[in-house]
Amino acid sequence: MPRKTSIAAPKPGFILRRRAEADLEGIGAYTLKHWGDTKLVEYMTMLNDAFRALAADPKLGRSADDVRKGYFRHHVGSHMVYFRRKKARVEIVRILHEKMSPARHL
Repeated sequence: MPRKTSIAAPKPGFILRRRAEADLEGIGAYTLKHWGDTKLVEYMTMLNDAFRALAADPKLGRSADDVRKGYFRHHVGSHMVYFRRKKARVEIVRILHEKMSPARHL
């Protein structure tokens, strides 16, 4: 009898906290309303690519200790992604528009 092998899907290496998920939903709604379907897909793809890049190399982010100790940030489009480095992945904490005050929203 042939041996069955299971290939697990690769894990993305990042998780989105609830507030980051809410940020992403808000960004999506705003982009769709003001820029349309095509820009929505482009921007969401750009953000997702950035999440994966951070997961692959968390050193892409700069320290955000000035806002909150242990946090890092990475600029993507008009937004700043705030994250923490965890053992095996990055934890996306917030995705804030570049005009938003991180001290107020983190």
